[in-house]
Amino acid sequence: TERYSEALCGLPALSDDASRYEILDFDEIFKRGLLPAGATYAVSEDGIHFERSGKIFHISRNPSAYAEQDGTISLYAGYGGSELHGAAALFRGDSFDTPFLFIQRDMPPACTRPTRPTTECPSLFTRNGYRYVLYGFTGYRRSLTADSAEMVDAYPLGEEIYEGLGVPMVCEMNGRHIMAGWPKNASWGAAILHRELIDEENGRLGMKWMPELVPETLCENLLEGHDEDNEIDLDTKENYLLSAEIYPSEKGIVALRFLDETGKGCEWQLDLSRKTAQFSDASEGLAPPIPSMLEALEAADPGADVYFRTEIKDLPVYTQNFSISNLLGTELPFSVRVLLRYSRKLNASYIDVEIGGRRTMLSGRNGLRASRLSICTEGGAQMKERVLARLAHMVE
Repeated sequence: TERYSEALCGLPALSDDASRYEILDFDEIFKRGLLPAGATYAVSEDGIHFERSGKIFHISRNPSAYAEQDGTISLYAGYGGSELHGAAALFRGDSFDTPFLFIQRDMPPACTRPTRPTTECPSLFTRNGYRYVLYGFTGYRRSLTADSAEMVDAYPLGEEIYEGLGVPMVCEMNGRHIMAGWPKNASWGAAILHRELIDEENGRLGMKWMPELVPETLCENLLEGHDEDNEIDLDTKENYLLSAEIYPSEKGIVALRFLDETGKGCEWQLDLSRKTAQFSDASEGLAPPIPSMLEALEAADPGADVYFRTEIKDLPVYTQNFSISNLLGTELPFSVRVLLRYSRKLNASYIDVEIGGRRTMLSGRNGLRASRLSICTEGGAQMKERVLARLAHMVE
C-alpha cells in the first residue's frame, strides 16, 4: 500500500506470543503522524463499486489470500513479511476483520535452486487434482500426482511456465483456468495479458491465447503474392496479426525479424532441432542460441540467493531476450500466431506468440516502431498458409 519511506510506514504490531499481527485502523495510524502500510482490503457486492475497509490486517505488502472449503482463509505472506516468520509464511484466519494466525514458515519455499524465486505474490491453484504454485517471477512448483499435497520444483522436470509475463496469477472461470500477468519491460504492472492453461500429460501445463481475446483483423492478406522468404513493409501506425502453418524438418529454423527504419529491432526464432523458441536483438544473420532459464540459473553464481542477484538478463522475467525450451508437438505441422502491437503510452512494441496452441511467449521492445517484417526459414522448414493482416481496431 505504501509508496514512501519506511520511516513513515504505520504497520500493525506483533502479538506478545508472536502468533499474529493485530488489526490496525487507518485513523490510529494517522494519529501517530504515519501513513498506512501493509495489507488492506476493499469490499464490493457487484465487482464494480468498492468500499475501503480502512484497516491494515497484516504486515505483508502483497499477500495472496485463498478461501478454503472449510470457510477459513489461507494467507500466503511474502514480500514485506517479518524475519520471525521466514521469507514466506502461511497464516490462516476466519475473516479479514480478525487477526490471522501463523501456521507455517517458508511456505511456499523461496530462494531455492535452481530457479531462486523471491517471495512475492504466490499464486496457488488446483487443476484436475494436481496442485500448483507460481511465484512472482521465477518459481514454479507442482505435485507429481493428482491429490498429492507434496509439491516439487517443476523446472528440473523439463517444464516451464514463465514466458515473458511477470507475477502470473491464476483463477478458475467456468471450469477454465486463466492466467493473467504483466510484462516488466516498462513501468510496473503497465500492461495486462491473459493466457488459458491447458492440460498436457501427467499434470504438465501448456498455455494458449484466450479465443475471446484474439483481436479482430481486416480481411486483406498483406502477404498475398509474396515469396516464402521475403521482407514486407509495415505501417508504423498499424498493428498486425500474422498466422501460418509450420511444416517442420529435423534441423529446421524459422525466424521473424521486426525492424525499424535503422535496421534495428527484434528477432523471434524457432529452432526445431533444439525444440526451443527465443526472442533476441535482430542482427544480420540468425541470432545465436540463448540458454533457457533453467540452464542460465543452474550455471549462475552459487552465492546468489535470488534470480536478480545473478545479474543474468536473458530471462523471461525481463520480457526482453530469452528462450523457452521443451516445445511439444513440433514433429508434425503446427500453427503459429504472432501479434505485433505498439503502445503509445509505454512507447514499446509487444510481440506476442502462440506456438501450436500449446505454448505462448511475449517480448516487450522499448522504443521499437517496426516498419519492416523479415521472414526467414532454413534447414528445410517451411512456413505456409501465411496470413498477415492489420488489426481492425486500435486499442491503447
